[in-house]
Formats: sequence, structure tokens, C-alpha cells
Amino acid sequence: MTTYCEKCQRAYKPLRRGYCNRCDMDRRARIGYQCSFVDAEPVRKHVQDLRDAGMGTRTIAAAAGISRTALGRLINGSLYRGSGPTKRMHRRTADAILAIAIPTAPHLRVAPGHLVDAIGTVRRGQALVAFGYPRSHIAARLGLTPANATHLFKDSTQHVRAATAAKMAALFCELENQPGTSLRARREGKRNKWPVPMQWDDDIDMPSAAPQTTAKLRATAWAERYVEMRDFLQLTDRQIADKLGIQMYSLERQKVRHASDIDARRHEHEMKATA
Repeated sequence: MTTYCEKCQRAYKPLRRGYCNRCDMDRRARIGYQCSFVDAEPVRKHVQDLRDAGMGTRTIAAAAGISRTALGRLINGSLYRGSGPTKRMHRRTADAILAIAIPTAPHLRVAPGHLVDAIGTVRRGQALVAFGYPRSHIAARLGLTPANATHLFKDSTQHVRAATAAKMAALFCELENQPGTSLRARREGKRNKWPVPMQWDDDIDMPSAAPQTTAKLRATAWAERYVEMRDFLQLTDRQIADKLGIQMYSLERQKVRHASDIDARRHEHEMKATA
């Protein structure tokens, strides 16, 4: 059966998407065709950065959705063929590998069954208790019994499974802006002087990290509110003072006191806007 090009109507075999070879090349040139294969060197460098951060090849391959064999060819080449590392690779595979962020939390660097430092997990558990969530509720959300979850709230705990740390981190992200309703849990947190979730920054997994004090937290919240009214609602300082129910001299004093926090909030918003 004779087939014809949809554009020039010439008989041509085989056809590409209904076009002859010449018309198909013209079409791809007009739409800005990009080759399906890209340089593998930037991808290989990103893999090395991931390994330097502590991620193993098994974890990297699983995160990218590729086989360890394909990742091995990218890094070392094929042992059977005696070829060097991959020079070009499919764009889809390259994008999947480059999309893996450099991990900062220990549980993101290793396989789920490995042991990792428990400090971030314990801090998250304690913060959720102080925020009004009972230990039993947290344990149930993690798929554990209350007895098996006791170590997740003790400062003396040194290691936890990476899978458990990942579950606690996900639960913390879900509940950190939703106060719990248990007064008993809040009293326990207050008695043990555990900080609440908003007192922790993104470096909660770092041993050297420290929670913000209540005064610092209030200063940050005031700066955030001022920047929102001044930059986003386009209110004047007079209008802001009236809205806050304070005098102008008091507003000016607060602006001087929290100048660094105001600058930090504006910088964060600018970074988000340009991201």
C-alpha cells in the first residue's frame, strides 16, 4: 500500500509522523527541535556531588527511577564492553537525576533501613508534643505503638531507622502550622522546656542548631506582618500604626529594633519571587 506525505503528497516510505524525511526535518526545525540526548558530564558531576553529600548509588538510582546498572555506566562505564563513562544520555534520564536535590537531612542520604542520627527526629517529636499532639497520636501516625515510639522523644536516643526519620519529618511538615488540642501534651512540653515547631529553622537536623527564643519568634512575626502590610498591601506607616493600634513613634521604634528581621523577610520574599 502506497503512503503519501501529508505536506508534499509525495509517495515516501517509511514515513515519519505522516511526513517524508525532508518535510519532517523542516517541521522539526520550525518548532525548535531539541535532540533527545544531552551531554552526560554535568549529570555525572551532580551524581558526584550527591555521593559527596553521603548518598549511595542505590539511593540515587531509586530516587531517579533508573537501574543501578545505568547509573554505573554513567559513573564508571561498562565493564563488559570495556567502554569509558557515558558521554551522552537521554534527556529524560538526565532531568530525573538532576532533579535530585543535595540532601541535608541524614535520612535523605541513605536507604530506609539504615541507621541515622536521631537528633532531628527527637526534636521534631518533642516539638509536636509541645504543640499539643499526644505521644500516642504521633506514634499512631508513624505506624508504631506508643511503647515502641517512646525512644523517639528521649534526648538520649542516638540512632533511628532512616524510614522512621523520614516519616517523622513528613508528619512534622504536615502539622507544624496546625496546633494540637491536647492540653496534657502542651503541659508536658512546657514542663520539659521543649520548643514548639515554629521555633525551629530548616537546620533542625544539625547538632549545632538551636531553637529561636520566644522573644526572637515574636520579633520575626512582627517583621513578617509589617513587610506584608507595607510591601504587599501598600499601606503607609500611618495606616499600619492605626491598624496595629499604636502611635507613630512606637512604630518607628519597632522598625529600628527589628530592622534586621525586616530586611531578612524582604530578602526571603525577593528570593521566592525570582525562583
